[in-house]
Amino acid sequence: MKRSYFSWGVAVFAAAALCAAPVRAADSPGHLLWEIGQADGDDRELALAPGDYARYGQDGLYTVGASDAHKDWPYVLPGPDDRWAGGTSHRASVVFGVAGSVATGECRLALHFVDAHSGQPPALKITVNGESWIKSTEPGSGDGALEGSPELGRKFDIVLDFPASLLRPGANTIQIESVRGSWAVWDALTLSGPASVTIAPAPVVTRLIAAHWAPDILRRDKAGLRQILTLSTINNGAPRAVDLKVDSEPIRAITVPHGQANIDFSFPETDRAVTDTIQLLADGAPLGEALRAARTPSRRYTIYILPHSHTDIGYTDVQADALAKHQRYLEEGMALAASTAKLPPDARFKWNIETLYEIDDWLKTASPKQIDTFLQTARTGGLGLDALYANELTGLCRPEELVSYLACSNRLRQKYHLTIDSAMISDVPGYTGSLASIMAQSGVKYFSWGPNSGDHTGYAHRWDNEAFYWSGPSGKDKVLVWQSPAPYNPPGFEDNDASVKRFMGSYRQRFPNSPWDMVYIRYTTGDNAGADPRLSGFVESWNKRYAYPHLVISTTSHMFHDFEAKYGSTLKTVRGDYTGYWEDGAASTARALAINRRAAEELAQNEILWSMLDPSHYPHGRFADAWRDILLFDEHTWGAYSSFSDPNSHFVKAQWATKQQFALDGARQAQALRRDAVKSIAAGASETFAVFNTGSWKRRDLVILSAARSRAGDVVKNERGVAVPSQRLSDGSLAFIAADIPAMSSRKFTVSPGVSTTQGSAAAGSATLSAGKLALTFDMTSGAISSLKMAGGAELVDAENKTCRGLNDYLYVLGGDNAKAQYASGARITVLDRGPLVASVRIDSEAPGGKSLSRVVQVVDGLDEIRIADTLDKQAVYPDEEAVHIGFSFHVPGSTVHMDMPFSVVRPDIDQTLNANKNVYPISRWVDVSNDTLGVTCAAPDTPLMQIGKITLPREAWGDWLKTSQPGSAIYWNVMNNYWRTNYKASQEGLVTFRYALKPHGKYDQVAAQQFGVAQSQPLIVAEVAPSQPDAHLGLTLSSSAVLVTSCRPAEEGRGWIVRLFNGADRSQRVTVGWRGAKSPRIWKTDLWGQGGKPIASAIALSPLEIVTLRITP
Repeated sequence: MKRSYFSWGVAVFAAAALCAAPVRAADSPGHLLWEIGQADGDDRELALAPGDYARYGQDGLYTVGASDAHKDWPYVLPGPDDRWAGGTSHRASVVFGVAGSVATGECRLALHFVDAHSGQPPALKITVNGESWIKSTEPGSGDGALEGSPELGRKFDIVLDFPASLLRPGANTIQIESVRGSWAVWDALTLSGPASVTIAPAPVVTRLIAAHWAPDILRRDKAGLRQILTLSTINNGAPRAVDLKVDSEPIRAITVPHGQANIDFSFPETDRAVTDTIQLLADGAPLGEALRAARTPSRRYTIYILPHSHTDIGYTDVQADALAKHQRYLEEGMALAASTAKLPPDARFKWNIETLYEIDDWLKTASPKQIDTFLQTARTGGLGLDALYANELTGLCRPEELVSYLACSNRLRQKYHLTIDSAMISDVPGYTGSLASIMAQSGVKYFSWGPNSGDHTGYAHRWDNEAFYWSGPSGKDKVLVWQSPAPYNPPGFEDNDASVKRFMGSYRQRFPNSPWDMVYIRYTTGDNAGADPRLSGFVESWNKRYAYPHLVISTTSHMFHDFEAKYGSTLKTVRGDYTGYWEDGAASTARALAINRRAAEELAQNEILWSMLDPSHYPHGRFADAWRDILLFDEHTWGAYSSFSDPNSHFVKAQWATKQQFALDGARQAQALRRDAVKSIAAGASETFAVFNTGSWKRRDLVILSAARSRAGDVVKNERGVAVPSQRLSDGSLAFIAADIPAMSSRKFTVSPGVSTTQGSAAAGSATLSAGKLALTFDMTSGAISSLKMAGGAELVDAENKTCRGLNDYLYVLGGDNAKAQYASGARITVLDRGPLVASVRIDSEAPGGKSLSRVVQVVDGLDEIRIADTLDKQAVYPDEEAVHIGFSFHVPGSTVHMDMPFSVVRPDIDQTLNANKNVYPISRWVDVSNDTLGVTCAAPDTPLMQIGKITLPREAWGDWLKTSQPGSAIYWNVMNNYWRTNYKASQEGLVTFRYALKPHGKYDQVAAQQFGVAQSQPLIVAEVAPSQPDAHLGLTLSSSAVLVTSCRPAEEGRGWIVRLFNGADRSQRVTVGWRGAKSPRIWKTDLWGQGGKPIASAIALSPLEIVTLRITP
């Protein structure tokens, strides 16, 4: 996603930075002195208007009384973030004359704007005759005004009052320079002042505006290496011959062109730090003021250039078209590598494949000749293959989904004997901590980060140019990370000399003490854009003419190998979760997100189910296809660039239809795999049911059979013929307790005629629920749980929280203020089931932002947990921005929050890296809020986004990002978020259900929390079987239930089993691995895919949060 480019402006000014008010300004005091354009909300009287920004060339220079705004004053002022304008600061200048002197009074300079960039609004340096101020702007409305529709703009003014004494008799100049951010579209520019000010014809002005030595640029010359001096000039007359004097250097004759210009001159390299005085002369007399510029000896940098295309499938084009483009770029990149093979090695073209999605698809239809070319180019270094399948929102991934993220790179390695040891990710800021472990265990050593330039990126750019080893949660795996000093689309870096000089100037200013003399650039020509065919020629030419920086066209892997060899021993190790900033946008499509989460969990269960029931026919290919669809839904390109500004366009609708289909197809395939897994044992209409436990510990849980499947009666018996607790529910279904289901095994239950005689403690009243140790009370207005107690225990609901009125409270925020939440009201409570096994109530309420809200709360005798299902019938409110939150105001004084993330457990701040997101946390399965004596675990199978303490959800680009997490034991699930103005869906409507489960407990037990979270996401599976059907079981056995089995499947090539273990505990575990029927199974500790490794003993020690993959041959 590329809505803006990272600001390389680094100037610091003493004057206060003031925000422009988004209102129209008056031009008083005094009378109008001059005006450029008309303050009428329309820019058509200005040059290039209304929408020809792509032809922007020279900066505006307007001479009052002589210039024509339609020709000389461009309607847009680009900023450093605008690559289409060179990715540099731009300066609009006005020259005017004043007759006589002005001693008193004030002048008012009014800058009227039609609009500004919505994500990176500009900061402007305004200079009046050498006196400067900085003024900032607020975000605009979108790209409409830039592209030719000024009526769509969010109009605002910047007003600067200054002493009239700043004006001088004769020539005066005003400059407006964009020093940070992106573009602004002009409406008009006016100057008003005292009546004593008289505007006179402007004389010819030829002046130096700025002078600086290009840092670390050394040009080759017969006499040695030379440094570059860049002069910024203004000349409102004809080209003028003048003299340039630089301290002790010989005076040289130069020509200053008309308009505003940057001119380069070379001088011998200095060997010490000096400050030069620089002056323009005409006939020996000074022209304007002299400037001073610091010069230092140049460092010898090497810039590694990594050409690639940002894979933003669906952002600029519908997915199929974007994918076709990338496959064309692959072929063009290989052709460029071949055509430049005879150039010097550093100038030979290389093409980096950012993600393997396009390769995976291309290989399906490529000819043998094309594949040969592909392999030859990759093996000879002309094609760099990076390991990640897509630019994933990794915080959304389920554990085995995260593993599948690296599956394609493994297939390519094995099938084609390719080396793939590097990865890059673009656009996305922040990655789940276990990704380091997953990559390292898949053979990836290096990881290039290239986040978006500034849209919703929080503190991500504080990592710019940082390099370190990133350790996984267990501390046993690591990858070398280096975040590019610019984003994946560096502003101003092009295939020309000026861009390299601008880049190095910005680099030196931002990183004056960089510890390394290597720099790397992610070189893209745009989102879903192709290679630059001129790059190799430019690099060859530059390296001939300039000694430094030396340019190298490189693959990611080659660059990292060189970097590690030179600097690896000096790097620190960073451990923790780099919590992502973009996952919150996924809540813009809550229903599809829930579908995808359920599909991923079902698919993980299906692996175990197939391995139990029919391992000889295990469908490896079908599983790979299903994981692919699930991954592509969680990929970062959620919507089109115009998803908010034009949500009803054919393009936006077509893009979302394809995106949503990934989730639907993943769910369809998961369901089909479930049905096919049980075919071998299915008995059709039967009164006997096999209940499967795919977890790696013994389970006891509630099973519900539909009315149609339980017609035989209300009594349920186990295999010993003993009746188990059962109850016919109000909707006609039959509930029973399936107890003592062994790990990765099944047990049978039979429905029998008769009436259940179950005795139990579950009960429901008009505003209460109870079961066993649990007692709940509901608020009759809000419908939230206003009291939750364990028998004889403390109150677990914070009645003093004024924002969240209990547990499962509905909060709706319309617009920009998180503090202005609206609530559900008019609760109507209906008892559904009165016990004794199951008790439940339904709370129907009015819900702002929705047509209705129905919340079902259930307790079960003997389970000591609360199950919640909230169903919201959402209304679309576009173009308003909105969010829905479900709050749980727990009363746990002095609490610590533990958050389940893929293959990890994270405490806010403590287990996060620097610069991580503290506003919104993407949760895998559960959150626990505990102190030393009590707590509550909250599982959320359908929605992943959680806030702590209060609602802190930021708006799209300018959110108030937290530096530390909020205190408190309240948590808020952000179930819907329609604040983003690009990429994510503008609105949502219809029915969607969010489920939660609460488990009050004593002291925090991480193993119990893990098992509870998995149980809520991966319930017991029921299949109709014949009474004689033997119980199923997996051959694998573990001596400890604290260690989770996240995957177990037959090896694809038929040699043994691939088993993945995860120690989800907060302390080390020792587990003995066995196989039923095998006295001494052979066990190898391998990579993620069961390859390589070494034989180990059956007793295995696992550190906390360690992932281990085994190959077991019984």
